[in-house]
Amino acid sequence: PDDYTIARISPDGTRVALVVGSTLPASDPLPDIYIYDLETQNLTQLTFDPKADDGPVWSRDGRQIYFRSYRQGSGAIYAIPADGGTAELLARSPSNQNPLPWSLSRDGQTLLVVDSASLSHFGIATLKIGTADKLTPLIDQEGVLTDPSLSPNGQWMVYYTTTDPTDVAQSEINIRPFPAVKQQRRPVGKGQNPVFSADGSEIFFFDGGGLSRLNGNLSAVA
Repeated sequence: PDDYTIARISPDGTRVALVVGSTLPASDPLPDIYIYDLETQNLTQLTFDPKADDGPVWSRDGRQIYFRSYRQGSGAIYAIPADGGTAELLARSPSNQNPLPWSLSRDGQTLLVVDSASLSHFGIATLKIGTADKLTPLIDQEGVLTDPSLSPNGQWMVYYTTTDPTDVAQSEINIRPFPAVKQQRRPVGKGQNPVFSADGSEIFFFDGGGLSRLNGNLSAVA
């Protein structure tokens, strides 16, 4: 028994990176990142910093984990070898916010990040991997915009907006072209936590009672 969150399957499907420990403010113990081997069923701790570590995202080759850490005060994005080693600082938020890695483009070059200014204001930013660049705001408007996921062809981004994260009825899933996200917004419907299927033909999401999926016309956009 423990508090397991933000589980991410490795590109080869053999391991899961996940957060163990509560991600709530002032929680004890603070969260760390672990690797679970699906074949051996071994759970191995990856990060050991006294400050909170969360938000694991696999690199496309499965060799690294991108994650958020508070080890130098405010939240920042780091990379660590998936087999263990020293964490490398990749980027801080330009406004000292709390950037949370969320998903990676199929080419492994663009990391989508949820950048939170407060509990009521979340925006979406990008980070170009390997360029030593700063976070670049993608969509920053009033309210909560979160859980961005790219279609397999990299041309569309799905995410959801909400005024109350605890109420699915107040949450709306949207699709936008990527990276030209300001050109058009297509509302999909009520729901949270959307993610594209591996072939881009479906979107899976939480509908308030369980897992749902949207299909049919997605081939036109994905």
